[in-house]
Amino acid sequence: MRKFGARHGLELHGGVEKRSDGLQNLNVYLARGYSYWWGDDLDLWLTSNPHVQGETSLGGISKTPWTKSDLQMSHELLTALAPLQCAARR
Repeated sequence: MRKFGARHGLELHGGVEKRSDGLQNLNVYLARGYSYWWGDDLDLWLTSNPHVQGETSLGGISKTPWTKSDLQMSHELLTALAPLQCAARR
């Protein structure tokens, strides 16, 4: 993820979290124009389902309408996840 982000000018945040019920889940996002106070220009969020092994969701949020290159990048990220056995959903 870090390499993918670097290739696309995105910064990696988050990671694997342990929930209060003891289960772990992936909660990570790639941010363009990261700003803790003002929000990011674009976030691509990956979150796993701790109750379903291998199920990961991709979500995105942007301050402006997504460009064709933003959509292409999100598709490339989903493609990169496939070998990791993550059943990604949009």
